[in-house]
Formats: sequence, C-alpha cells, structure tokens
Amino acid sequence: MDLPRSHERGYDTRMNKTPSAPDANEFWTARRFLLVLSLAVLVVFPKVALGLNTFFFRDFGTLGYPGGHYFRECLQHGEFPLWNSYSHCGTPYMAQMGQWYLPAWICVILPMPWSVTFPMLLHLMLGGFGMYSLARRWGAGGFAASFAGFAYAFNGVSLSCFQWGNYIAALGWLPWVVICVMEAWRHGGRWIALAAMASALQVLTAAAEIGRGPHHDQPGCRGTFVSQLRGEA
Repeated sequence: MDLPRSHERGYDTRMNKTPSAPDANEFWTARRFLLVLSLAVLVVFPKVALGLNTFFFRDFGTLGYPGGHYFRECLQHGEFPLWNSYSHCGTPYMAQMGQWYLPAWICVILPMPWSVTFPMLLHLMLGGFGMYSLARRWGAGGFAASFAGFAYAFNGVSLSCFQWGNYIAALGWLPWVVICVMEAWRHGGRWIALAAMASALQVLTAAAEIGRGPHHDQPGCRGTFVSQLRGEA
C-alpha cells in the first residue's frame, strides 16, 4: 500500500539531508561520540572486556558460552560440529544461533571466555555508532544523534540480547544495513556492494526477526525509510 505523499513529505523536510561537516564548536563529533561510547561500554562491563568474567544469565549460560566452547573443541580436534549431542538431547548445531556468522569463529583461536564475550561488546558499540551515523544522515545534530546512539546501545532490548550473541550482532548491523541500502538507492556504485555485505552479515546472524522488524512491523519506521529512499521534497 502506498503511503500518503503528505506523510512522506513530512519526513523529508526534516530528515532528508546529506550529512554536513560538524560545526567547529560542536562537541559531539563522530570521533568523540565513538570514544565516549567505547569508554561507557568499558565502564559498564570492565571485567567482561578484560576477560576476567563472562555473561551467564539465562540462555547465554546454558547455550551461548557452552556452545562456543563446544565449537572450539570440535574444530581444534578436526571435527565439524554439524550436530551437538550435548544440548537438549541433540540439536543441529550449525543450523541455529548464527553459527555461520564468521566473526564468531574467533573463539577457535583466541582465549575463552574473552573471545566469546568481547565481540558482543564490539557489536554493541557498532550498533550505537551506527545509530549515531544514521541520525546524522537524517538531519539530527550532534547531541541528538549522540542521544540516539546511546539510547540504542543502552536500552532494555539491546542489553537483554546479551543472552544471545547472534541477536546482539544483528542489532549491531541493523543501522548500517539501513545506511548502506539508503546510500545504494541514491548513489549506486560501491554502496551497492556495501549494502549487500552488511545485509549478508546480518542475515548470517540468524536473527531474521530483528532484520525485518523496522521496515515491516512499524509503520512509522517504514514511512521514514521509504521517504528517505524516494528523496522527495
């Protein structure tokens, strides 16, 4: 169903802007926001970031960390873990929870539990910085974009997704998928390849409900996205 054109124009007049160079007096530049966000994540999760502690709540303690350990042991002993006989009376291990998401494979060569938990913190920062960048492309100032980035990283949904490493990874890539698809629609070229790569990485996390949510389940988000793609004033 086509959206009312007045609805699209309402979004365009406020958000359809090319990101401008930050004001010389602006504090919340992209570099400063990323620095503050990184420090905030380290302050909130210091022992996890250093590899001294690991997450354990609910599914991460019963599936996430044990699964990472199982995957590591299998590959180091020359076995590809298509089936995990130690979980739920047997599960198709490589067919669930984003096991084909290649960045998660670093647990094979780096020490545990750091190699399982630290990438989750990196994806949290990836999502926060992505939301900052997306807000700037939609015309938000530095402070507003920073607020959006912090809200995206430190909200109940994002923090609860530490139960599942693939969910936090999908959330991390979500703003970048939107950015790359928007730029690919407008400019083509290398943005098409970047959009394909970002989308593929998010699909490999096997959290499809996160990837499809903003564009199909929420009318407001869908209207914003459509109006940005069409670029109508």
